[in-house]
Amino acid sequence: MEQVFEQMQLDETINPNWTTFSTMATMYIKLGHLEKAEDCLKKIESRITGRDRMPYHYLISLYGSAGNKEEVYRVWNAYKASFFNIPNLGYHTVISALVRINDIDGAEKIYDEWLSLKSVYDPRVGNLLLSSYVRKGLSQKAETFFDQMIEVGGKPNSMTWEILAEDHIRNRRIADALSCLKNAASAEGSKTWRPKPINVSSILKISEQESDPIRRMPY
Repeated sequence: MEQVFEQMQLDETINPNWTTFSTMATMYIKLGHLEKAEDCLKKIESRITGRDRMPYHYLISLYGSAGNKEEVYRVWNAYKASFFNIPNLGYHTVISALVRINDIDGAEKIYDEWLSLKSVYDPRVGNLLLSSYVRKGLSQKAETFFDQMIEVGGKPNSMTWEILAEDHIRNRRIADALSCLKNAASAEGSKTWRPKPINVSSILKISEQESDPIRRMPY
């Protein structure tokens, strides 16, 4: 990759843009070369022009992947200062980044900010926090959050239901898990949705262990 980039620099007809450095930063992060990655991220920022929002999304996401919380917030604040309105995708990006670096308190605060500004509830944003609660084993908090999603006008999508199913599977509530997967299959936009193989496997395994065959369940 570095050899190709050196060749690009020798060609006067090629002017590396922010996408060039985002590609390099992604690879450096995967390989654990965080100093090189952050050098690329600075170059992305110096190449932002006009009213292009996408570089901010990439910067926030990549700083999150690099585990740099301070830079996530700095770029997020710069993004908000540059644009009057931030789309749902922008909030999804920053909440996702904060969840990855385990800043759940920060993610919750930005989620609340999004709730106060949103025009339409996007379940993909709420799913980020719901999934983090389930992964941490916070079943009650996940259930309460799901109820709040509904109260503020959220319409669960297939992923929302599968996240809830995963919590039921972890707690060996197979009938409840199957009910959630049934809802996932009938949710709006579910034509391309398929349950994760690991969830299906876990349901079958638990059912066998408890001598409670799936065929007995009316789902």
